[in-house]
Amino acid sequence: YFANKIINYAKKKNNFKMLEIGGGYGGLSKILLSFGKNITYFSIDLLEGCFVQYYFLKKAGLKVNLVNESKDIKKNQINLISFDKSLKIIKKIGKCDFVFNSRSFSEMNINTMNMYSNIINNFVKPNYIYHENSNFLLFPKSKRHIEILGKEIKFNKKYNLEYCNISPFCGGSGRYREFFYKKI
Repeated sequence: YFANKIINYAKKKNNFKMLEIGGGYGGLSKILLSFGKNITYFSIDLLEGCFVQYYFLKKAGLKVNLVNESKDIKKNQINLISFDKSLKIIKKIGKCDFVFNSRSFSEMNINTMNMYSNIINNFVKPNYIYHENSNFLLFPKSKRHIEILGKEIKFNKKYNLEYCNISPFCGGSGRYREFFYKKI
């Protein structure tokens, strides 16, 4: 579903650069790069997540690269960046066409989310931001389970919210929404 939406934007560019924050096991990157398009894909995740993605994507026969320093970045490949190294490396990547996140923005603490907003607004400067995150708190009175609502995730005024829809992956509860922003 997400890959289908994103590939429509990738088709419009000869050399598409995409950043996924929280790449999971690598399923989205696998689907997008299977289209054979010139896509340079960056995935930021916890180190353990990067290892899972690396294994899955290598087994799928894709060109995948664990990035330790900015000089390790490879064009037209999947570049996996560990969260602990992401800030210094992402500043060197420069502008990306598209930023995507599925559910992990809601799971971050406010300081981490603000760091990512800063990276997106000031370094990556994508044409599009697409994320799917919580619409209401699962445990509103909990002191341990903290969430950021999708509507509270802010980007600078250069981005306009084009649409906000109920996510098709929420089992009818309406808990998750997809948010799509376009650069003005």
